[in-house]
Amino acid sequence: MRGWPLTLDHIVPRAAWRSSPRPTPDPDDPDNMAAACWECNVIGKRARIHGLDPFSGAMAPLFHPRRDRWREHFGWSSDFVTLNGKTPAGRATTRVLRLNGARYRAQRQLLRQAMAAGGSAWP
Repeated sequence: MRGWPLTLDHIVPRAAWRSSPRPTPDPDDPDNMAAACWECNVIGKRARIHGLDPFSGAMAPLFHPRRDRWREHFGWSSDFVTLNGKTPAGRATTRVLRLNGARYRAQRQLLRQAMAAGGSAWP
């Protein structure tokens, strides 16, 4: 998102890595890293690897960008403003990261308006 700083996200956070079976040899291994906007990483995810699925009420693993396929877990509303979780992991991730918060929805609306006016999908 334009104007939103990116951070380096530990997919399995260091705190969770210490207390779980080691999925990588080192928490700083490149396979355990992903770019994430500051709001998602610092405010939303923090040290979480699970979140509450609002549909079932059960805990579910968060979306893992290195092993999960986005289209299996997420879909868009008809106006492409609201992100819908299609699986427990998708719904939990959407909730934990607050991916349908006002700022995200406003940014998506601006992108849609720019595209409708002939602009590109990414500024």
